[in-house]
Amino acid sequence: MIRILCTSTKGGVGKSTIAQQVATTYLLEREGTGTLIELDDQNVDSRWMKSSKIESRQIIVDGDAGFAVLDLFEEFAGKSFVLDIGNQTAEAALAAMGRNGLLGRFDLILVPVKDVGQDVENAKRTINKIREDEPSAKIVLVLNGLSRKTQDPSDRRIRALYGDVFDLGEDLDVPVLIMPGVEGYGLSRNFGKTLPEIADGADDLIAQLREQSLTLDRAGKGKEARRCMVLVEVVAIAKEANAWIKQLHCRFDELRGANQEAA
Repeated sequence: MIRILCTSTKGGVGKSTIAQQVATTYLLEREGTGTLIELDDQNVDSRWMKSSKIESRQIIVDGDAGFAVLDLFEEFAGKSFVLDIGNQTAEAALAAMGRNGLLGRFDLILVPVKDVGQDVENAKRTINKIREDEPSAKIVLVLNGLSRKTQDPSDRRIRALYGDVFDLGEDLDVPVLIMPGVEGYGLSRNFGKTLPEIADGADDLIAQLREQSLTLDRAGKGKEARRCMVLVEVVAIAKEANAWIKQLHCRFDELRGANQEAA
């Protein structure tokens, strides 16, 4: 059983992207199936995953995060899942899980950041709150959305621009993982599946899109044909992003101690 929490009390840090594209695909890769749960009344961001092997669920908060958390753990007792907590409900949900000792039931707790400044302050506050209730929680900072296509934490430019993130990780003894930004991520949603799933079926998808483009071209539908060709580029992007995501999956194994368990 694997459980991962992806949380932030600030919007715009890439939390849903990390939950959907990295955390749930980790379950899919390791267990052959995956469930993504969104604890959020306002924004159910995973509705686009209609062709994915990942099951997407929403738990209604309706003003009471405490009972929403209890409903969640009752329904999914003994099951693996990724929990994505919306920023408007994060504080109350974390407090409820802390009261009930539930934060320790997660193998990893991912706290995404996209920039320095307020993102760092928010991440610090979130991590300290989690540790108040669960000192041994396995927390990971995920620096994501970077334009630089590297996951090397010693990269001089990344260190210069995002030094505050790495300083926070060192100060709080929290590892920092890097996920570069993905161009055309919005267009990838046209496939209704995650980037690793697109990458796994890349050859078939490209063949289908080329055939569709040819058919549309012959019919004089240039705009539609061009869109198919753009989607071929998106598939290529998915293959590149998949390599980065697999690197994060390997780090998840290390942080969970999964390699030692297998041995």
